[in-house]
Amino acid sequence: MTTTDESESTYFTESGERVGMSVDRLKELERTDRLFKESNRMYHINGYVYNNNKNIELVYGSHVRWYIISYGVSDDDVHTAHWHGATMLYHGHRVDVVDLTPVSFEVVDMIPDNEGQWLFHCHVASHFDSGMSAFYQVEKVVYTGDEGWE
Repeated sequence: MTTTDESESTYFTESGERVGMSVDRLKELERTDRLFKESNRMYHINGYVYNNNKNIELVYGSHVRWYIISYGVSDDDVHTAHWHGATMLYHGHRVDVVDLTPVSFEVVDMIPDNEGQWLFHCHVASHFDSGMSAFYQVEKVVYTGDEGWE
C-alpha cells in the first residue's frame, strides 16, 4: 500500500506534451495548482488501482501470510489495511484491520475460511476513493483422485 507521484515519472513530460502542455506549464501547475498536484498522486496496492490487480487466489483452509508495506514518507502515507471476509492473526489478536505508518510494514496470518471474492483496501476514505483496493479470491480445492497422484 503506497502512494506515488506520477509527476516524478519519466513519462510525465511526454504525457504533457502529447496533450499540448509545455514542460514549463507542467512545472507551474505542479507548484501552484493543488488539485493538479493531487491528480498526479496514485493510491495503489502492488502498483494497481481500482481492483485491477492480478488474481490473488487463496485456498480455503490454507495458511496464508500477508506482508503489508507502506513505502511512502509523507503524512498522506498512513494506511489502514482492511480485509473483508476474513480475520487475521496479528500480534496474537484476531483483527480485520491493521494500521500502517509511513515507511513501515506488518506481517499478518490468515486461514481463509469464507469462499468467494473479497475486498482488500485502505480504510482511509480518500485513499479508497482514489483506488487503493484489490480483490482476493478464496476457493476450496476438491481432489477427485484423477489428479494422477498415487
